[in-house]
Amino acid sequence: MGTPTILKTKDYSIFKSVKFNREKNKRHIESIKKIITKENLLHLHPILVNGDMEVIDGQHRLEAAKALNLDIFYIQDKISYDHILNSNLFQKKMVLEDVIKFYALKDKLKDYIEFMEYIELLGISPKSLIALMFGTVSIPMIGFIKSGMFKMPPRKETLEKIIFSFEKFKQFTVEKRITPFSIFSSCNFVVAFRNIILMREYNEDVFYSKLEQRWFDLKPQLNSKEWTRALIGIYNWKNQNPIREDNGS
Repeated sequence: MGTPTILKTKDYSIFKSVKFNREKNKRHIESIKKIITKENLLHLHPILVNGDMEVIDGQHRLEAAKALNLDIFYIQDKISYDHILNSNLFQKKMVLEDVIKFYALKDKLKDYIEFMEYIELLGISPKSLIALMFGTVSIPMIGFIKSGMFKMPPRKETLEKIIFSFEKFKQFTVEKRITPFSIFSSCNFVVAFRNIILMREYNEDVFYSKLEQRWFDLKPQLNSKEWTRALIGIYNWKNQNPIREDNGS
């Protein structure tokens, strides 16, 4: 099998995007433009396209070349969509959300589709969503996601309670204008939030009646243990049916 021919063109319209590739990063494109302006080595780094002229590898280089009105060099070959994921995983720019999007849109894996929908619904990172659903996040869990073997928690009723409870809490922070929301989208907070809403004594109506009066106690904490104690403290304020403090230990 011979070496593929490197072609060049300024007709950028011939190239097509792949919908499940990672999102184009404007800052990354700007960085490439600066590098090219200093020394144009695009001919040494051709983009890869498949038989349908879909860009499998090199979408950022293509955008940089377009912006600078330069020739783009490319190789057209029989390349599978899996190469998108494989090549991106070698790059630090590849984020976990891109992997989830790939498996959801390309392979249409049900668990990944559902996972992606929850990310969009709650506006939190994949790692925080894992922590919210499972109560922890670990390297093996991340590995399962990257390998395409991830499975959603089996107890659907519990999962829905956790997801929709957090969605309600997020809406509460919006109404009270408690910012930034990043305080509550961290793994530490979501683990604590999960802890308290799954406690046997927890009552949602009581929790929000206390939050209405003590929302200013929602201050950043060092870890999930301290966040759990803080939430229990809010819940127990003037409460005749408090949650036991040792539930937060």
